[in-house]
Amino acid sequence: MRPRLNIALNVLLVVVLALLGILTNYATGGEDAPLPLDLLRKIAVPGLGVLIVALIVLTAVSARLENPPRAPEREWDPGRTPYPGLEAFAEDEAAVFFGRDEPVSTLLRQLYQRDGERFVVVAGASGSGKSSMVQAGLIPRLRGRRWLVQPVLTPGSDPMAALATTFGNARDAERLRGTPSALAELVAQARRRSGRRDGRVLITVDQLEEVFTLAGSDQGGPVPVGAVGGVARRFQVVGGGDGPH
Repeated sequence: MRPRLNIALNVLLVVVLALLGILTNYATGGEDAPLPLDLLRKIAVPGLGVLIVALIVLTAVSARLENPPRAPEREWDPGRTPYPGLEAFAEDEAAVFFGRDEPVSTLLRQLYQRDGERFVVVAGASGSGKSSMVQAGLIPRLRGRRWLVQPVLTPGSDPMAALATTFGNARDAERLRGTPSALAELVAQARRRSGRRDGRVLITVDQLEEVFTLAGSDQGGPVPVGAVGGVARRFQVVGGGDGPH
């Protein structure tokens, strides 16, 4: 999205400068202009105003994409320990999760700027904080932007059942295995329930490597990734898994 936005801004800037040149030439010239140029001059005045407004709006959008919002302020019970031990930070512990603003902002930009791409993978060594960064860093910010964030799923030995459960009904696992359009239907249902027919939907997969290491052939094998391509726009998957050590 960002490259297209930059192109649009550059094109608008060229057009604005061209219109300014036309207005300047005929404002300072004393000769009568030919009819086509006279019409162009009359159009240039209101057109210039519209283009300037468009430039301001696009610049504001570009700035928002470049500088994602900070995590919403959250209150913390002082009697509750701020350290989850060896467990990952969860979403309700976002108030005491610090130090990952830069990678979280990078993730946000990737989610908004990757037109047509469904997956963002967070890879790293075991224990490096991938799950904490996504659950306590990324997800709270997306909720602040009114994303429809589904519960975090762990594939286990039956990824289809885990995926169906995150949409609220484990019985939909068989539909997901046998019907390529089932995932798109579940996403549409989630949007209808929320009342946001065009809301952005996020699925978060923790321990993504289990899709390949634990999913058995008796459960239909790995999740058919091709089915994700059939889901309508504004749907993305963030997966976290162990990278090479």
